[in-house]
Amino acid sequence: MTVIPLPRPNAGVPLIVAVDRFLERFRDAPVTAETLAWLRAAAGDQLPAAALTPQLYAQTMARWDAAAAATFKQESRRAELVRRLLPPPGVAGRRSRTAPRAP
Repeated sequence: MTVIPLPRPNAGVPLIVAVDRFLERFRDAPVTAETLAWLRAAAGDQLPAAALTPQLYAQTMARWDAAAAATFKQESRRAELVRRLLPPPGVAGRRSRTAPRAP
């Protein structure tokens, strides 16, 4: 697929400058910061922001596929460990949430 970039104002702004400006507005967005760090690693800090291509974005977002799968597997393992370690409700050593408390 051939992509023809559209002319944009401030085409000469390096990616690092554009990322810093963007993150100044969204300081409490760690996922966004991590994604942009990956984009900077893929594209290079001095690449003009207007020169970004869909391929660079796709390469960056593909990292989330692996990260999401790893996170899901890790959470699944934790849940299974908890199920194995804790006795079921009503078994000695654990109160059922629906059972009345003894006086």
